[in-house]
Amino acid sequence: MAYIDEIIDRQISAIANRLSDVEAAYFTTAGNRLAQIYGKDNQQLAAYLYGLEYSDDIRKDMARVERQMNAAHRANIRDMGRLFNDVTAEVYDEGRELSQYTGNRLSPVTNYKQAASPLLMNAYRNYEVMARSNTLNDTYKKTVNRYINRLMTGEEENYPTALRKAVRELTAEGISTVNYKSGRSMRMDSAIRNSLMTEYTQIVQGVQEKLGEEIGSDAIEISAHAHSAEDHEDIQGRVFTLEEWDKLQNGQDARDVDLERYEAGEADYLGETFQIDRPIGMWNCRHISFPFILGVSVPSHSKEELERLEKQNEEGVEFHGKHYTLYEAEQEQRRLETAMRHERGNLNLLKEVRDVDPALEHNYQQSKARIKELNNEYKKLGTVLEPHAIRMKKERSYGGNPKWDNKISGFDYTKRDLFKTALVVDKNNNTPIGLAFQSHHPSNPTRDNTFTGRKTSDPSLNTESGLRHLQQILFSDKSVYKPRPDKVMYLPGRIKSVGVIDVRLPDGKGARWSIDGQHFYGLLSRYNQKI
Repeated sequence: MAYIDEIIDRQISAIANRLSDVEAAYFTTAGNRLAQIYGKDNQQLAAYLYGLEYSDDIRKDMARVERQMNAAHRANIRDMGRLFNDVTAEVYDEGRELSQYTGNRLSPVTNYKQAASPLLMNAYRNYEVMARSNTLNDTYKKTVNRYINRLMTGEEENYPTALRKAVRELTAEGISTVNYKSGRSMRMDSAIRNSLMTEYTQIVQGVQEKLGEEIGSDAIEISAHAHSAEDHEDIQGRVFTLEEWDKLQNGQDARDVDLERYEAGEADYLGETFQIDRPIGMWNCRHISFPFILGVSVPSHSKEELERLEKQNEEGVEFHGKHYTLYEAEQEQRRLETAMRHERGNLNLLKEVRDVDPALEHNYQQSKARIKELNNEYKKLGTVLEPHAIRMKKERSYGGNPKWDNKISGFDYTKRDLFKTALVVDKNNNTPIGLAFQSHHPSNPTRDNTFTGRKTSDPSLNTESGLRHLQQILFSDKSVYKPRPDKVMYLPGRIKSVGVIDVRLPDGKGARWSIDGQHFYGLLSRYNQKI
């Protein structure tokens, strides 16, 4: 399920980054407004504050930000639906392989989507609540009002002090959302990221449960990874009967299955007792349960492997003279990503006001230095964690995905440019990537199983299936970009074109474009495969 984890993490990061983009634009708008107010004297300030111009400016600023926010929300809702389709299709495809061993025929994938749709509806509702409960309008008005009053009443020693205070107040809040149960305020991008990670883990869990019902499983197996949180480390990789699993998820004592005793035919084959307060798959838990058939299924991890994972986590790493478990080190990575993201917001705001006073130029340079310092720390920690297969996720430290938009080394185009060429829609609603997926699907006897997924008569669904593979190819840090300037290809209409660029994963799975990046030619099968 590592690929599903990758899909969820990547897509939810893109959703959260859209909101970070809006926040960055908000800081630019706010900084511009503060700078415009800065040059007014007391008489001008009073006339501005108590006249129509002030309220009109605030309204225009908020209207601009709200338009950007609404556009981001619409795109995010669309992508939440697409992510639902992606993870459902991925689990279903894996389930079809498992069903071959049991002889049980799975119902259509639409039944699985229907079973999990209440979980998607819940994710939509929660997103809408967080989107509507932002504190932006109130925070902005109050901060600008206090700023003007400080300038008028002379509460501060000088204008730069008042301006710096306004900058701190705005960047401390950002675009926040309020949890009405706890009353806690949190940056919207972080709040929605955390919420969606849990909700989509639950969606995967719901599809897995449907799969278990159809193949006749009588137990579940909990996934395992090397950097588990302490409260779930003892139970990862364990197998529980469905009855005991229900107890475990409800905070009760539950016993796992002792497989050796089960295979020996003992009547009491239950083993150790466990109890957890945080259910599996909830509150940022990345574990998932899989269907397991006692007497048929084989555990994914041996006892020795689970002990090794626990030992690796505990041994952890040393960083700046301090010991971290792998889980703690990964959380430190997330902390640094958040700090960089927030400091970049501060820099955006200071960039707009830096010219009004030398002291603010100094603050701007300090902010740039702080980002550099955090970035260096992040790289050092990433180097320490790289041998443990914990990768840096620097896209989380930006308001967007800089790697996606940076030019590919040696070429005058970006990954996004390549991606877009595969999405050109023709008059029949087909896309190059959708057609390539159909051509490479395993149902074609001349193809291997490199490009699995649902192949249908619906061009949009074929496009979605193809995009899952194309995103994996382009997003992976391990992909190699290889120009082949002498390779001859033919464009539609038998137009001869010389030169291609092949993008391949280590196993050879890849895609091909014209060397100028203008045309998507198709998908490439894994190495040593029938083509």
